[in-house]
Amino acid sequence: MRPLLAVFLVLCLLPFTLWAEQGDLPRRTSGFYAGGGLGYNQVDLKTEQLKISGGDLSYKLFAGYQFPQYSFLPFDTFFALEGGYMDLGTIDDQALGAKFELDVHGFDLYAVGYLPVTRRLDLFGKAGVFLWDAKVKADGATVDDDDGTDLAVGVGIEYRTGKAYSARLTVESLDMLDGAWVATLAGTYQFK
Repeated sequence: MRPLLAVFLVLCLLPFTLWAEQGDLPRRTSGFYAGGGLGYNQVDLKTEQLKISGGDLSYKLFAGYQFPQYSFLPFDTFFALEGGYMDLGTIDDQALGAKFELDVHGFDLYAVGYLPVTRRLDLFGKAGVFLWDAKVKADGATVDDDDGTDLAVGVGIEYRTGKAYSARLTVESLDMLDGAWVATLAGTYQFK
């Protein structure tokens, strides 16, 4: 019972330690930033004859510009424009007696809104577009090649580990093919 009580006390005091340690960290500033991350995705593709569904590891490279702080709301907010490249890997599936591979990659462009929780911790939401290209192969031969531009939205949490570095966890929903989502753990660097 004592270990459980110790864990409970640590969890109760953790928010106060996060708040106390941020005195040396300046407020978020405007400027350019760049980052990259790894993640996992789930993609679905359905046609009249075929259904491919599965997940794979993905990677993402991105850059953006954070605008100066806006205080016109009752709380501090920050906004950014962000663009990047995302490779969703290769989804393998068996159908109709053949091995199918779905390869998806593309570019994204987002408007991002940040809501600071503490000096180190921010919540954010983003909305934009995903310009994608998808290839379907059956037993190694390309049977379909498609592309498009679709809506993309996401939410996440970002923790600043230093004056220029931060780590973020993002979940994005991509309105492409018959649905896709991506969860990414990334690191960012803000140029000063």
